[in-house]
Amino acid sequence: MTWSVGPYEGCYHLSRGAGGGYRQDIRFTMPTIDQGKALHRMGRIAEAEAVYRSVLARDPRQFDALHLLGLIRYQQGRAGEAHELLSQAIKLRPRSPQALAILIAALLALGRLEEALAACDRLIALDPRDLDALYNRAVVLSRLRRFDDALLAFEKVLARDGGSVDALFERGNMLAALSRFDEAAACYEAVLKKAPAHLGALTNRGNALARLGAHADALACYEELLTARPGDVNALSNRGIALKDLGRYEEAMASCERALNIDPNSVAALITRGNVLAKLSRYEEALASFERAAAVDPRDVDALNNRGFALTQLRRFGDAFASFDRALAIDPANIGVLDNRGAALLAINRFEDALATFDRALALKPDDAETLYHRAHALANLGRYEEAVSAWERVLAIDPGHPHALGALAFYRLMLCDWSRAEEFEARLKRALEDERAVVEPFTLLAYPIGPADQLRHTRRFVRHRLAAVPRLAQAHKARVGEKIRLAYLSADFRNHATAWLAAELFELHDRSRFEVLGVSYGVDDGSETRRRLVAAFDQFHDVALRSDREAAELLLDLDVDIAVDLKGHTEHGRPAMPPGAGAGELPRLSRDNGGGFHRLRIGGPDRSAARSTAVVQRDDRPPAKLLSSKAAYCGCSGRARQQRATSATRRAPAASIPHVSCSRQKRRYPSIWRATAWPTSSSTIFRSMRIPRRATRFGSGCRCSRAWERVSSAAWLRACSMPLAFPNSSPAVSTNTKLWL
Repeated sequence: MTWSVGPYEGCYHLSRGAGGGYRQDIRFTMPTIDQGKALHRMGRIAEAEAVYRSVLARDPRQFDALHLLGLIRYQQGRAGEAHELLSQAIKLRPRSPQALAILIAALLALGRLEEALAACDRLIALDPRDLDALYNRAVVLSRLRRFDDALLAFEKVLARDGGSVDALFERGNMLAALSRFDEAAACYEAVLKKAPAHLGALTNRGNALARLGAHADALACYEELLTARPGDVNALSNRGIALKDLGRYEEAMASCERALNIDPNSVAALITRGNVLAKLSRYEEALASFERAAAVDPRDVDALNNRGFALTQLRRFGDAFASFDRALAIDPANIGVLDNRGAALLAINRFEDALATFDRALALKPDDAETLYHRAHALANLGRYEEAVSAWERVLAIDPGHPHALGALAFYRLMLCDWSRAEEFEARLKRALEDERAVVEPFTLLAYPIGPADQLRHTRRFVRHRLAAVPRLAQAHKARVGEKIRLAYLSADFRNHATAWLAAELFELHDRSRFEVLGVSYGVDDGSETRRRLVAAFDQFHDVALRSDREAAELLLDLDVDIAVDLKGHTEHGRPAMPPGAGAGELPRLSRDNGGGFHRLRIGGPDRSAARSTAVVQRDDRPPAKLLSSKAAYCGCSGRARQQRATSATRRAPAASIPHVSCSRQKRRYPSIWRATAWPTSSSTIFRSMRIPRRATRFGSGCRCSRAWERVSSAAWLRACSMPLAFPNSSPAVSTNTKLWL
């Protein structure tokens, strides 16, 4: 987002004489300093410079010649020479306000901000009522990123000159820099009342409104600005941001392209274009846009930061870290870069390093909600659940509307078996879901008394947030009559993990006369015996951990997979954006039911009116509504609850028919915890029915209860996978052009 800055240029202006005009044929018999000043006022800079140099050749200590030649050098962009000349002049007259004012501008141009601030203080000491000196000091403080001090300095200027539009505008900029966007927007409105044509205030008001989430109002500001200046590239870029945030991606792209047609090297437009492409999950194109921006301005931190983000999404982690490190070399205190770098470390399970990076960011800005949110995830992955819960509670105290913090808190309160104020928290979660302020993972919702229809609605919203727009891959599928069915299993857990322990034999026992079985791993290779066994169990094994979702999807299409089984779904480390989309000729994605198995899958060809083959995977002889695949069992120690389907059949089921798990650490002390219980009406009821003492069942990650739970809940899935496929009314071979995605 491009913000407008104040009008301060640091130039020293010479006024014309009362006559206002000059003869153009003035001749001087001998150059003097007054003649040089006259030429300077006439705008004949080269001649004035020659006069100043001539004077200095005769008298190197002539103050006026030194400081006015220093002014010319500053105006020519030669700040180093200007600084040298002005320093000599100030040695001759240390109390000259004119020379000090130009020196401040030269020091700013050289980036020597501390020296510029000292020069400002010297100038104010000469005349504490000098408004220009006070204003320039506030500007220097803002460049030093001392925004609190700069805000006070601009307010001092306004206290003496309440009509200063420039000071009022800069005050708004300082409020925005301090994330006080509501006050900043009000400040820009005050500027526009005094100066309705102030385009900088109009721009920044739109930016402040955008940061407040008022994207439609922000868009109106940019549209008004473009009415006045149709070719304003920054306005077009900011308009693209507002349209992106409103979900109007095509219009956002058009706005960016319009800006780039005017200025192909606009860094702001290139970055915005890349952000829109990233929102559409078109990360390769987004990366190209960010790289173009970085090529135009190699020191643009936003371009480097966003490039690192795109590389992270493409799972090119080495290149991503290099990009983040380049950005931090330029701006070591950039919170956004540190946060993205920490998130990349989280993605490759370097939790300790991620935590250190987040701590570094929080040392700079302790109340940054997004960094606190990511830091909590690092703590949770390190098994430090209490600290993680405290961190998420702090996030919500800072930003009550944070979309993901409440869902994380809902899950990890259960991990801690924290039943304190359970009903109050339950009501809070429901309100946030109904107001669409919270985006909660589907499996977290299963632990709370939320009806099936609401679960579906909230899950769809979760998917929209997580997979805003996954590009569809189209590739014709050739019919292979008589050939083996090509079956692929996708997982992040082909390692020492419960999924691998339970399913390894299943993969080995597939009928190789009818199936070709492929393994596609997007998790870590732990080098374990379990991993080696799994690799041997598959006919083909592909590791796509370092491939992007698109590359992995293209691999599935290239391998001509008939049925792909996603073993992760929306669980931890899942990559639901990986499969190809459900367009014509692609793998349609079919959702799993909550028990982990599949009831009935239809394979339909492009012609919907034609007879369709039906693949039936039946988990059990009983009707699906009466299956009790351990969802009603609850492990207090793992803190994970699974909600039974809300049918009267399951609620009336006898407890003896429901499997249960136990934990050797607590079974003797709290035997009532392990009584198998059908899922009651509310989570608070189940907590009471199991009579769990407060905080009595807090265990570390070493508890085996979660393993036992997975064995029980996976039983139905194992039965389903080991059942033969039946193709009624057709030959056993798959002869349709449509594939399955499970």
